[in-house]
Amino acid sequence: MPASQPLVVFSHGKETGPNGRKINTLRDIAHSAGAKTLSVDYTRTMNPTLRVQLLLET
Repeated sequence: MPASQPLVVFSHGKETGPNGRKINTLRDIAHSAGAKTLSVDYTRTMNPTLRVQLLLET
């Protein structure tokens, strides 16, 4: 049975988005290393508690 593909989860800051320049650069690096990526989208809320909840749900 093959090993599962690694997953890298990106959690962006308050002033960026899930597809910002830094995350896109890191995504390219992760993909070249054979990992899947997921970027959590917090743009619908600035509330820190809700942002943590979104991360945990993801």
